[in-house]
Amino acid sequence: MENSRLESRKDRLRMENHDLKQKQLQLQTDNEELEQRHEDLQYMNSKLENVNDQLSADNHTLEQRNDSLKSDNQTLRQKYNDLQQNNVQLEKQQNELKRHIEQMVQSEQLLQRDVRKYDEAPEW
Repeated sequence: MENSRLESRKDRLRMENHDLKQKQLQLQTDNEELEQRHEDLQYMNSKLENVNDQLSADNHTLEQRNDSLKSDNQTLRQKYNDLQQNNVQLEKQQNELKRHIEQMVQSEQLLQRDVRKYDEAPEW
C-alpha cells in the first residue's frame, strides 16, 4: 500500500514536473519574444532619438532665422517710417517750391506788364 501511494505520488510529481517544464519552456519563449521586442523598441527609440536630435537642430536653426527675420522686419519698418516722414517733408518742400514758383511767375508777369507799360509810355 505504501508502495502504491509512493507510486501515485511519483506519477503526480512527474506530471507536475512535466507541467512545470512546459511552463518553463513557454516562459522562455515569452521571454525571448519580449527580449526581441525590447531590442526592436531600443532600435526604434534610437532612430527616434536621432530624428528628434535633427528636428531639435532644425528647430534651433529656424528659431535663429526667425529672430533674424524679426530683426530685419523691424529694421525695414523703421526705414519705412523714416521714408514716410521724409515723404511728408518732401511734399511740404514741394508745396513751398510750387508757391515760390507761382510767386515768381506772378512777379515775372507783373514785371513784364510794367515793362510793356514803360515801353508803351509816350514820354519816350
